[in-house]
Formats: sequence, structure tokens, C-alpha cells
Amino acid sequence: MGTATFIIAGILTAVLIVLLFVRQAQKTRRRKLLFAIDRVKAATLGRLRHQYQKEFDDYFARQLAGTIATEIFSEEDVGKTEAVFRKHNATLIESKLQQLQFDVELRKMVSQAVLVENRLKPSRATAPEGQPPANVRRLEELCLMVPGNAAPPPDQFLAKVKEYYDQNVDPAL
Repeated sequence: MGTATFIIAGILTAVLIVLLFVRQAQKTRRRKLLFAIDRVKAATLGRLRHQYQKEFDDYFARQLAGTIATEIFSEEDVGKTEAVFRKHNATLIESKLQQLQFDVELRKMVSQAVLVENRLKPSRATAPEGQPPANVRRLEELCLMVPGNAAPPPDQFLAKVKEYYDQNVDPAL
């Protein structure tokens, strides 16, 4: 009886250790995915800034890119400076948002980032029954949500994010 108890205790300990390793791996993957979402936001900001620097001075291009990125990702923390900028440039902002409908790569990455974020942060994905979450609805209103797009598998998303980030963020920054 003593040996059987010892064997059972050993098996239970091994199972507990495996469960702890699995839990830690899940936390690590979650952190990597959240970081990847932030990288999509940074890459989108860089992509927009680069586009707008061709038309406007650097300061204005940065403000415009930041305001549009905030709009795309449904970020609610808008500072006073950005609120004033939005008010004075509402027509331009709307026009630039409409032009993004034709940027397939941006639409794809933004859609995937929002879907992955909703999976990781269920509080962001809350919505009345039968309706998509607010951030998805906002992308649909802006015609930026890729129809039928689903959150990709984590490893595939991480690889795509790395490529998108490398293409759109100047390493000198």
C-alpha cells in the first residue's frame, strides 16, 4: 500500500509539473501575441506617416498618421492636442480614411490584429447579441475590415506581423 501511494503521488506531481509548464507557455504565447498587436499598430502608424510625408511636412504627417491610426484601432484615449487636430482637419481625415480602403495589406493586418486582440481580450469583444464587437464594427464602417477574415493561427499571425513590421517601420527610429 505504501509503494502504491508513493507511485500515485509521483504521477500526480508529474502531472502538476506538466500543467504548470503548459500554463507558463500559454502566458508566454499571450504576451507574444499582445506584443505583436502593438507591433501592427506601430507598423500601421509608420506606414501612414511614410505615405503622408510625401504630401505634408513631417510634423503634420505625424499628427495625421497618429490620428488616423487612433481612429482605425478604436483607441479611446485621445489627448487634447489630437482632439483639436481632429476638429480642424475632419474633412482631410475622412478623406484619408476612405483612401485606406484600397490598401489591401493594411486592411488585412489591421483586421487580423483586431480579431486576435478580441480573442485575447474578451472585454474588448463584448457586444450586444448578434452584433460584432465595437472595434470590428468600426473597421466595417470604415470599409477596412476584410470580409470573412478570421483570426489566424498564432504562429502564422506572428510571422505575418514580423514581415509587416519590418516593411513599415524605419529601423533608424
